[in-house]
Amino acid sequence: MAGRVALMMAHGIPPRDIVAVTFTEAAAAELLERIERFVTSLTAGTVPRELDQALQTGLSADQRAAIATASNGS
Repeated sequence: MAGRVALMMAHGIPPRDIVAVTFTEAAAAELLERIERFVTSLTAGTVPRELDQALQTGLSADQRAAIATASNGS
């Protein structure tokens, strides 16, 4: 699910418009940690191993800009 959230952000969906549901606070904390790790990697231009198949050619310049904007809370 973390990868899907990161990809939605890369496609320009603001984080405030994304809902991810978990059943425990521990699962929510882990999900947030994974999302943050994916976003940090993608913003730096590195595709996490878990997203290799979905992003075989990496992010476009527009997608990198969108995820950078989303990660800055803008």
